[in-house]
Amino acid sequence: MSRSMSCFKRLFVVSAMLVALPVYPDATLTLGGSDGLESTILIRGDKGRISSADRSEYLLFDRQAQTIVFVEPALRQYTQLTVAELETMVETAAMVKETVAPFMADILASLPEEQRAAIEQRIGGMTGSPAAGAPARDAAISTAARGKRVFSGLTCEAREIFKNNRPSMQVCMATSAGGALSAADFSMLESLVDISRSVAGTAGSMLGNMHEPVELLTADLKGVPLSVHDMEKGTRYQLTSISDAELSDALFLDYEKLSRKDVPVLLR
Repeated sequence: MSRSMSCFKRLFVVSAMLVALPVYPDATLTLGGSDGLESTILIRGDKGRISSADRSEYLLFDRQAQTIVFVEPALRQYTQLTVAELETMVETAAMVKETVAPFMADILASLPEEQRAAIEQRIGGMTGSPAAGAPARDAAISTAARGKRVFSGLTCEAREIFKNNRPSMQVCMATSAGGALSAADFSMLESLVDISRSVAGTAGSMLGNMHEPVELLTADLKGVPLSVHDMEKGTRYQLTSISDAELSDALFLDYEKLSRKDVPVLLR
């Protein structure tokens, strides 16, 4: 058999395999904030990437491998954990919170107000932020529908969130694909949002400066947040564009050239 015929046969087999597989366009979503923060979400197959324009760090999620990777190019290192490890961390954090909170509440209550507020913010409100020794109280949360909106071809349901009957936040959640975003990519985006909720809530310290753009995705309502207006902080974020241009595999694999860093002990 001639070399040209052999090459032709191989190409025919490969092309037949490709035809049999579903082909989905890649997706690039850009989110802009009133504070100048611009974040980008990249989706290629079962891989997702979250990054911010003014930072070199980025977060990767591989749905098929069930791995989460936080990459720090400036330090030439990355931290990797599995979804199962993250779930264990969530359970551990809940137990630590339940055990430590009463003691921390007593300690913080004895500190000056400014010092107490700084520590509470740093530990993520572990103790429920008791004020001057007063017992922590859970805020009464309620929501109200505010109609439908469209951002870059995606339709979302707007809702206003109230804390103790006071307006706190307005969010708009998409629950289906639209515009340049395929159903497959929207499904991947939902998975990325779910993982981001766990990462921001449990391993936020591992993310460092990336915590803020990741936190943007964590509005605790069903669907994918396309718009978030935080009335308490006075900030707005929203989806500004969607592209289905092809993405390079290197955007999701380049981190493998860096050194792997162990997961911090407190997060295990």
